[in-house]
Amino acid sequence: MRAILATLPTDETAAVSLIGDGAEGIAGGPRKYLLEHFDALREFYRDASQRHLLLVLWWD
Repeated sequence: MRAILATLPTDETAAVSLIGDGAEGIAGGPRKYLLEHFDALREFYRDASQRHLLLVLWWD
């Protein structure tokens, strides 16, 4: 995550411009959005691991 955030401009207008389509609608800005979602995903996987749960990904 640090590497991703390091490439993202600190100026939110520049970050939105870099991300492109739809990024202007991200509540709180792209940096905050990415951090919150990364933390939530990491917590989800940590909890699953501690509970010895198996995760299955499926897409078509």
